[in-house]
Parts: sequence; structure tokens; C-alpha cells
Amino acid sequence: MSKPALDKSSVDSLRFNGKPLHFAAWKSKLIIHLKALSEQRALEELQHKREKPLSRFEDLLESQPAMPARPPAGDKEATWQYDLHETLLSTQSSYIKKLLCETLPSGFKGIATKLQRDGEC
Repeated sequence: MSKPALDKSSVDSLRFNGKPLHFAAWKSKLIIHLKALSEQRALEELQHKREKPLSRFEDLLESQPAMPARPPAGDKEATWQYDLHETLLSTQSSYIKKLLCETLPSGFKGIATKLQRDGEC
């Protein structure tokens, strides 16, 4: 499982200029970017003969997806798969927070300032 890279060209192309009239277009570009990452991740998992991820990057913009109950410790394969999904969910969340911190203006009211207040930017 490769960690999604937050490259400079992605950040530059997704940077929001802070103008309210451009917010809808910025949001659409952000969702398209996250959907592409979700499809790439699903393909990688299938190529490695693993289950597709339980959550998609863009789903995290709406809510935190619920994880199923942890399988019994004796079921090594199910436990490994659960740990993989849990790690992927954490990676997705971190990526989105970092992406928002990098693409939203520092003075922007809302998501970026809340993340900064929480010490995540």
C-alpha cells in the first residue's frame, strides 16, 4: 500500500484563491482529485489481490466512515485485512487534512482555520 503523495503540482492546481465566487469550482476540482486517488487506491489493492478499501477519499469530506467490528484475534487474515483498512482510513484522513492546509488560504474562515486551531496544519 503506497502512501498518496502530496506533490507540488497537485497543490498548485488545487490552490484556492479565497474568492467566494470561485469556491464551487475549487470544490469540484478537489473532489475530482480525491475520486482519482480513490480509484487509483482501489486498483492497487485489486492488483495485489486484496479487498478494495472500505472508504473512499472523497467520503471523508462528508463524514468519518464507520469501521466494522474488529475480527477475533485468532483469524489472522481477517485481522490483517482490518488493520489494513484502519491504516488506509487514517492515511486518507491525514492526506485530506494536509491537502486542505496546503490549498486553502491561511485567512480562510472554516475548514483550514479549524484544522490550524486543532494544531493539524
